[in-house]
Amino acid sequence: MNTYSNNCLIKHLLENEFNLKNVDEKLTIVKNGRPCPKIPKLTSYLKEKNKVYICYFNISNYFNTLWLAGSAKLNKIFYWPCVLFTREKNVWSHSGFVNFNNLINGIQKHERSQTHISSVLK
Repeated sequence: MNTYSNNCLIKHLLENEFNLKNVDEKLTIVKNGRPCPKIPKLTSYLKEKNKVYICYFNISNYFNTLWLAGSAKLNKIFYWPCVLFTREKNVWSHSGFVNFNNLINGIQKHERSQTHISSVLK
């Protein structure tokens, strides 16, 4: 994996489409699995009444939602099959998700999308 852009597989795949790789590269990427790094700089702020809460990305999110993949370099999370298989540019496949105030809603909405379903079936 160290051959990718600054050791970041997600960044590499966003710059170099998975479907354009040769079979050996594809097999290696799939075999090694989704990247699940700690992302300490990934935070979101929630304001309630007169208080401000800071939400930090918790690595347990990877285990609660098995398709999540992350990039510590980009400070974002992605949907692994969409990064690999979709050409549609959306928050889960290309730009990256950062709003933890809406993480659960974002996950639920994406799981019902045609993009998600198509990517999972590939």
